[in-house]
Amino acid sequence: MITTLEKFFTDYGKAAAGHQPQAIAHFYAKEFLVADGGKSKTYKNDESFIEWLRSVIDYNKKTGLVRMEVIEISLNNITEHYTSAKVTWGATYHKQPDAAIPFNVTYLLQVNHQQPLILTYINHQNQEELMKANHII
Repeated sequence: MITTLEKFFTDYGKAAAGHQPQAIAHFYAKEFLVADGGKSKTYKNDESFIEWLRSVIDYNKKTGLVRMEVIEISLNNITEHYTSAKVTWGATYHKQPDAAIPFNVTYLLQVNHQQPLILTYINHQNQEELMKANHII
């Protein structure tokens, strides 16, 4: 399963650094949970999510995101249908093209479909603080 999830997250990273919100939404379940900065919120994978993704894409363009690469994946199979994956990402920006900034996200995935789907993601760091510390913003 690791090779399937490596491809899943590699493709997800490419979509996240791209400019097509529908391509990003394709990785999410119909409803999912986001936990970030001690807060959580549920979302529906619908047109309002696509609109929100457009704002994320605009922010990524503004900050100069070039690419998102998987550095490491740690899996924990929960059942035959659910897996958690801690992914260490490397984000590369125009301001620092030779140094990927690492950050961690834990995902709960549903794995009983043709493609895994993100049910939950939990950011381990505050993205804005990380970008400030690395002189991106």
